[in-house]
Amino acid sequence: MKSEAEMEETTEADSSSDEKGVVYVCVERTDVEEKYCDCEESSIICSSWLKDANIAPLKENFVIKEAFLQLNNIPILQKGKIFPDNENTIEKLNLYWNEITQIDNEAFDKFTSLNTLDLHGNKLSSINENVFSAKLGTSLITLNLAYNELTALDTSIFRNLINLEHLTLYRNKQTSGKVGKFPAALSKLKDLDLSFCDLSDLDDEVFVNLQSLETLKLSRNKFTSIPRAINQLSNLRTFEFGGSSIRTITANTFDSNTKLEYFVAPLSAKLERIEDCAFCNLPKLKTVNFWLSTKLSFIHENAFGAISDGTPPKILVQVLAIGNNPYACNCSMAWLFKDLLSEKSIFEKRLISGYDVFRQNKHHHKYTLGCLGPPPTSPNHTHPLSVTEIFEPCKLTSSSIGVYANRTKLNAPLSFINLNVPQNY
Repeated sequence: MKSEAEMEETTEADSSSDEKGVVYVCVERTDVEEKYCDCEESSIICSSWLKDANIAPLKENFVIKEAFLQLNNIPILQKGKIFPDNENTIEKLNLYWNEITQIDNEAFDKFTSLNTLDLHGNKLSSINENVFSAKLGTSLITLNLAYNELTALDTSIFRNLINLEHLTLYRNKQTSGKVGKFPAALSKLKDLDLSFCDLSDLDDEVFVNLQSLETLKLSRNKFTSIPRAINQLSNLRTFEFGGSSIRTITANTFDSNTKLEYFVAPLSAKLERIEDCAFCNLPKLKTVNFWLSTKLSFIHENAFGAISDGTPPKILVQVLAIGNNPYACNCSMAWLFKDLLSEKSIFEKRLISGYDVFRQNKHHHKYTLGCLGPPPTSPNHTHPLSVTEIFEPCKLTSSSIGVYANRTKLNAPLSFINLNVPQNY
């Protein structure tokens, strides 16, 4: 921030920059031509006209804490030319959708208070390991690199970010189908987003240094199984895995993730089966979401808890988004539909829609499971007695009577949803 005396030294009429090429914004003087930015309280916003970030406010006693440069054409971020003389007060630096292709080494070293750096939506194809320097690492907590072109991401670029807690790498498609091991410096990382990165495989040790990680987002990748790498994440609480190519979730997949609370995997188009004890030994599990997985026909009755003495398991999970799937209307799923037809149903109160925004009402979610026909409000509603009769012969889960009379047709599932657009699960 320039002092009042320094501001008075700028006397060139009709000029908006000085000999160092600094462009002045938020001008309160009539002898300096202003390039428009919005400066209010401690925030500055500049959109659509900048060619570099070499700008400074000419506003008395104005201290920048949060800066937004967006939708500009700034190909290079140059060291010493990013809000010069204002670096040490900026806490949040948002530089998104600016056509950035290159960042000078140590470009952020003077930003001693910087805790959030947002570089999403640029054209970065590589980042030198000296860009995110040790000086930056002392303060930075949040880093967003989403929607760039880091197709061969070198995770060693994060080796100095010892206080980083939130890292977003969304939409950086990896040509190798994998990413390298994250460095030990990221021991404080809590959230990691690797969605839409074209990942198909992960080495078992890739997350071994991320012992504080609580949220992992791997949605819309090309995995055919849940990667064993998650076994290293003993503090994992939220795991997003929607839109993958897995076919089955097998027993004890999450044995090492005993703190898991939310498993979110809607739109899993190839998922067919949830096997016995797939979610056993997860005492904190609150939510499971398989909504609109258009081949899911079977969930084992013991998928959510261990049955040891022939009595139903204690169901700890509180929210199930499992509707709009083509469940088999036979004895393999009788345990669920018999429960839903009973007056003391365990599962009905746990059912929700996968997308609250599309929910038309808060009831009748069991009628999206495929075997109970339309809800009672419909004139085509199937009387519960007929459904009861369908499942009456089911004494053992191994028996099958192959009745599909009410099975939901899902050849064109909810066509109003664009499955190529990221959804908020």
